[in-house]
Amino acid sequence: MTYDRFFSQPIFAITPLGLQFLEFRGHSLLSLPSTAKSIIRKSQILHSVELAGIRVALAQKGLLKSWKWELEIVSRNLAYGTGKMKDFDALAEIAVDGETKCVAIEFERTLKGSGRYEELRSIFRADRTADRVLYLTPNAEILYILALEMRDVGKRIGFVLSETLRSELLDASILTNSPANDVLSFRQFLLQ
Repeated sequence: MTYDRFFSQPIFAITPLGLQFLEFRGHSLLSLPSTAKSIIRKSQILHSVELAGIRVALAQKGLLKSWKWELEIVSRNLAYGTGKMKDFDALAEIAVDGETKCVAIEFERTLKGSGRYEELRSIFRADRTADRVLYLTPNAEILYILALEMRDVGKRIGFVLSETLRSELLDASILTNSPANDVLSFRQFLLQ
């Protein structure tokens, strides 16, 4: 157990032995068996830290109703999936103006090949997990390329710099995949 300067509550880590004990007691994630060599790859640490920052920002402003991390989503998809569900980085229920909206969240730190985006477009068309997807990026170059790649998906997708969302939240400007590439506030993106 450790205390972090950004969190007021303890942060816990679990060992493989701890995972084995939880599995023995009937608690497990299909995506994280006790035989796993690691919970997260070192290359994914910055990705996870950025998502945690978004989660904290939403929670501190009282907007976050619930948050599911990728491991929970992958486990659910493994247990109930038909292969037509996306393993999103996170699923968030966000409360704004008396309404709660489920938003799938993806954080794209680096670009993928065009073939992977073709596959993702197909997955997004079939996925019914959330009616909105929010793509976070660290810079404008990735944001604009993603916006081009994710046109014509048939699902509402917004693109925003992660730093902008963290600092401005509901007032953050979101570029959408609408035919006119509208720019909306995060509030508008959630409510329209």
